[in-house]
Amino acid sequence: MPETGCGENIRQCFQAPSVSPRILRSGCKINLYLRIRGVLPNGYHSLESFFLPLTEPHDELEIRDRQGDGLSFSSNLPDLDPENNTLIATYSAYARSTGFSPGLSLFLRKGVPHGAGLGGGSADAAALLLELERLRQATGEKPLPKRTLNALAASIGADVPFFLTNVPARVRGIGDIVEPAEPPIQGFFLVLAVPDLHVSTPEAFKAWDKKYILKKQGSFLTISPGNDKESFVHEASLHNDLEQPVFTMFPELASFKKAFLDEGAQIALMSGSGSGIFGLFAEKQKAEKAVERLKQKTTQVFLHTL
Repeated sequence: MPETGCGENIRQCFQAPSVSPRILRSGCKINLYLRIRGVLPNGYHSLESFFLPLTEPHDELEIRDRQGDGLSFSSNLPDLDPENNTLIATYSAYARSTGFSPGLSLFLRKGVPHGAGLGGGSADAAALLLELERLRQATGEKPLPKRTLNALAASIGADVPFFLTNVPARVRGIGDIVEPAEPPIQGFFLVLAVPDLHVSTPEAFKAWDKKYILKKQGSFLTISPGNDKESFVHEASLHNDLEQPVFTMFPELASFKKAFLDEGAQIALMSGSGSGIFGLFAEKQKAEKAVERLKQKTTQVFLHTL
């Protein structure tokens, strides 16, 4: 059976590589909106969302070829289980599906925080899937059909299919229906702040279930007054159905949203199940001022031009 982690074979994890390492860089995403449409019989939630890929923050996957079969794994996170994590699951799922299990050593350098609603783990999984597919095709095998690869990605995580293409997209279902589309916003400056808080996605959805299931949920978007640059703010009703339940669990997150609005953001919103909060600004100067203010609350603040 292929090796899937270091375990007791610690020497194998540090064998001299046969070639220089390949560095795969994987970014993240924000949800411009997130609506929960219902709960499926299997317990998953049916969603409607718009995913916008971002380059920062990002993770790096350092991959080296090694002798034998299987994946050996390590990372810069001491609390990440080397035997049970998303990348181990990705490699195992691909090996089961294709019979291809090359000898690889993988070091994950994590830059996208866990529990931030940014999909960092899913982005890593997609990057590894594409690398495994590249390596298998290099042996002369035909590419997996797109539908097969997407199904394999969805079996690993709801957001993984999106990161296979990594372009702006409408996302439906449990995240498995991905439709590339022009983003509803352009010409804005986006500031992303990532508080030092870990929000459990299952707990966020449980909180929503407890408060809103079988009830009609309203919008919890707060728009700062006087900002009317584009009608999308009013027409698209960008909001996140998980925001109020998560803010109830973590009241300090509301202070980040307020800081964005105080600095003149057109809109401020939590991404996914949190804890990442982003603001959209019409003017670069205001965005840069917001960056400086938010850096007083958390070290992880990123400015993007849309």
